[in-house]
Amino acid sequence: MSNKLLRVVLAAMIAFLPLQGQLYAATTTLSSATIISQGTLGAVSTLDVTVRNSADDSANLTGLGFNAGAGSTVVTSPQYLDVSFNDNTAGFQAVTIATNNRDVAASPKYTGPAQGSGMVGVTDTTVTSPLLWVVFDSTQINGAGVNGGKGYAFNNPLKTDREYFVQDKRQGEADTGTDWDGDGIGGAKPYNAGFASIVFGVSNKDASLAKAPEDKNPTVDDDSNAATPKEIDGPNRTTTDGNIKVYTATDYTGLSAQDYKTNKLLLELVTIS
Repeated sequence: MSNKLLRVVLAAMIAFLPLQGQLYAATTTLSSATIISQGTLGAVSTLDVTVRNSADDSANLTGLGFNAGAGSTVVTSPQYLDVSFNDNTAGFQAVTIATNNRDVAASPKYTGPAQGSGMVGVTDTTVTSPLLWVVFDSTQINGAGVNGGKGYAFNNPLKTDREYFVQDKRQGEADTGTDWDGDGIGGAKPYNAGFASIVFGVSNKDASLAKAPEDKNPTVDDDSNAATPKEIDGPNRTTTDGNIKVYTATDYTGLSAQDYKTNKLLLELVTIS
């Protein structure tokens, strides 16, 4: 049989083969069994935070530092927070950052009428130096020479539309009645965990990063000191390995010379809803 004739015969045979599924298009159940399938997935909910030096990523056991000379304004910490999380509990989870400077264990404890966020004056405990934060999924460098070019460099003056203030969990005292933020309402305000979320929508090690430092005008290089390593547009940054880097700064503008401190800077893995 010639090759040509063989190909014709094979083609004809293939044409009459049934397509998969045609032989079983209709079925009649003769008997059945119902099986229970079940299993238990263990819960995990962990949060680990290490303070590291931006210069070499080594651990720093003394915490975040903001030492500055006379006349200093915005000071970027030479350390950053190395944050790892993993959570599979039900609900909408986030990792938040806030101070709790009216807590009974706060030292110094804020005694003023306002929100009391940031670092509290050690001598005059009615004033605070604000803390600000931004978040990334990896360590950063900067072209402004801040901290030797290692880490994120905050703008001076601050770009508070994308360099976010750390809130305090107490948000003022209810019994003072003081309108401390100019919104026409005196006393305490609700603490909003959503505004304090550095990552949100946590699913195991996956999460969305907060907008800080989102650039509100990404088509223009409008940073006052070109400190940021790059301009970032939009809220669509994510992490898939459960690890983020949080950079912080303070602003001493207009403040009196004294030591400022908080021992109640809290990072928490929380369920928002």
